[in-house]
Amino acid sequence: LSDTFQDMFAGLQGTRYGRQELDGELLEDVEGALWSQGMIDRHRVTVLPTIIKRAAFVDGADTDGKKANETGIIVLGLGANKHVYVLGDYSCHGGDPRVWLPQLAKAKRDHGLDIVVYERNHGGMTMAHTIRNSGQGWSQIIDVYNTASKRLRAEPVVPLYLMGLVHHCGEPPTTPALEHQMTTSAI
Repeated sequence: LSDTFQDMFAGLQGTRYGRQELDGELLEDVEGALWSQGMIDRHRVTVLPTIIKRAAFVDGADTDGKKANETGIIVLGLGANKHVYVLGDYSCHGGDPRVWLPQLAKAKRDHGLDIVVYERNHGGMTMAHTIRNSGQGWSQIIDVYNTASKRLRAEPVVPLYLMGLVHHCGEPPTTPALEHQMTTSAI
């Protein structure tokens, strides 16, 4: 395309409209999904405020193999303004520590993390033992126990997005797999 044509649409690059119309992505709101791409994009930031705390959150997969779920590894930051910032997605397929542990180490290096929070009911003491003995040097390893479904755990987060208290960081899509999952899954 000519430079003139590209200049006309430069402001649309990375926006939901631009991704659909210029990049050919099919972006639809999915019935039953708790988030829409618009909810995420509306409060997206490219410049971070002062981040006072950063942590990795790990939701381990119960199984491994071709049909296994993914081990979710998300990095969040708490801003001095008390807003939450989605800093990265290091999720990977399956529950094999030989796969997810290097991803957790990469998240730690990339974001200077000291805190990891994991779901005790998915991996239990094995996950804590694996993280503690990985040599990664986590100063805090915190476990949480979840008894509710993913949907029930996610529902209280939706109003935080609507109030503009949660921000995905960087040019869209910053965390494409996570954002796709959030906007297309009726968990």
